[in-house]
Amino acid sequence: MLDTVVLGQGTGTYVSQSDKGELVFGGGLDRVPSYAQRGNPPMQETVIAGLLEMFPCFAQLKLLRQWAGSST
Repeated sequence: MLDTVVLGQGTGTYVSQSDKGELVFGGGLDRVPSYAQRGNPPMQETVIAGLLEMFPCFAQLKLLRQWAGSST
């Protein structure tokens, strides 16, 4: 379905599709760099809202897993 990374410039939310077909999305950079690895429900809601702004049809999808932390 997606053969590239799509970025919502207004929200900072990004989404791409893995080789297995799963959608991988994220966003919301930490304002202060840290090694905190805790989930943040308000940020999760913001990122999901940004995803649904780009692709309203994704509202019916089920969340498989989530994680927090740096990807670098």
